[in-house]
Amino acid sequence: MKKLILLAGLFTSLAATAQVLYQEGFEGFAPGAYVSDSPIWDTWSGANFGSAEDAQISNEIAHNGSNSLHIYGNQGPMDVIMVVGLESGAYEYSFYAYVPSGAAGYYNFQESPSPGVGWAFECFFNGDGTMTFIKDQATVLSGTFAFDQWFQMKHRVDMDNDTVEILHNGVSLGSFVFDSAFGAVNFFGTGSGNVAGSMFVDDVVIEEGFSTVAVKEPARALTLSFGPNPANEYVTLSSSHNTAKVRILSLNGQVMLERQVSGLTRGERLNFNLPGGIYFLELTSGTARTMQRLVVSK
Repeated sequence: MKKLILLAGLFTSLAATAQVLYQEGFEGFAPGAYVSDSPIWDTWSGANFGSAEDAQISNEIAHNGSNSLHIYGNQGPMDVIMVVGLESGAYEYSFYAYVPSGAAGYYNFQESPSPGVGWAFECFFNGDGTMTFIKDQATVLSGTFAFDQWFQMKHRVDMDNDTVEILHNGVSLGSFVFDSAFGAVNFFGTGSGNVAGSMFVDDVVIEEGFSTVAVKEPARALTLSFGPNPANEYVTLSSSHNTAKVRILSLNGQVMLERQVSGLTRGERLNFNLPGGIYFLELTSGTARTMQRLVVSK
């Protein structure tokens, strides 16, 4: 795929010199231009440039500068993808969105640069001001957003640990399983119920690793080790932080156990009664957070 090759080359050339791998504020486009004119963007079906699926640049409203990308329709036909093509590592994908009153919005992450192979997850900005994240036809996260205002959506994709964390305006909504490659992001012109879709997108950024907020003194790294793994009824936790919050999450993001624990620097036993299966054990202390896979064997 030509666009995937171009993006891979961009990542290779920039990764050695900068943390930001790609950014797009649509200022290099003329209003009314089609986004698939960029080598990174394409239509869902690969239809010709300027087809009904292609999205146009708008100067109606922008987060920064003068331009943004306008995605609108009701079950299409507007349907564009931003090709990513990453298979391992940790990356932060963010963009700003603006949903006018009386409208709705939608996007999803694709598992492959070739659209339609698999949906990693979907996000619906509903007409009632709620947002819903769907994975494997189940709701894994939810929240609210404000109409007629720009808001940032940030996605911390960790393919080495099979998780993604979603942040809305810098506030974490939670995490769930991301057990595939990061193939592409799809912006589809569709609505919610009887509400038609209309969403503006601006300031798209992909960064290698996760950005952090600067602090006056460097925080101690949060480490986590535990065993046995596989476990049956308990694990013994150890960490560089003595006190932290521990959660055990199912594969669909459901919180199975949540507890504040102390004595972690010397080792603390955590008892549980869970069905056999694969879970994620999450440790949080202040702004530091880490997560590892836990196998329960019965």
